[in-house]
Amino acid sequence: MKVMKKKVLALVLVLALACVGLVGCGAIDINDIKGEWTLDTINDQSLSDFAASLGSDENLLFVNWTINEDKTITTTNAVASGKLTMELKSNGFEASEEGSENKFSVEYNKDAGTLTYKVEEGGTVNTCVMKKGTFTPTETETAEPAGEEESEEAAESVEESEDEEEYLDDSEDYSEEDYEDEGADEEYEGEEEAE
Repeated sequence: MKVMKKKVLALVLVLALACVGLVGCGAIDINDIKGEWTLDTINDQSLSDFAASLGSDENLLFVNWTINEDKTITTTNAVASGKLTMELKSNGFEASEEGSENKFSVEYNKDAGTLTYKVEEGGTVNTCVMKKGTFTPTETETAEPAGEEESEEAAESVEESEDEEEYLDDSEDYSEEDYEDEGADEEYEGEEEAE
């Protein structure tokens, strides 16, 4: 009888451990991931450093997600916004655009507080890591192309020279003969007075 109780107890413990294992293998809790997320790094580079390596600006590369309790994701980036649906898994979730069957995997790291996914572009696979929060693009003035100031100075110089040309054009209304005659008359009158 005692042997039987030990076997039953052992079996119960095994089943209990199996249940714990199954819970661990179950889907993550939506409450762990719901809320605001923003792209933090690409290929282990900060968003600003990665943007600079492309000759771009982080304001053009940001990605924000809002993970909702209904297992949808509202996405926002510099050029568009959209909606994804998700299927929770044990280590994260699979996401796809609404109405699309193309899915991508997102891994959730509870300890690090990150979501990680991969994006392939032009044969290159980029590893994107998101963290809690929201990126707010800064409104920056559009950068002037190199040499713009010089072009403006050149334009002002051309305008000034055009003004000078207009001035010269005005003086050309008087012929050299008129000028010489006026001067000659003064010289002639001066000579008569001297005599």
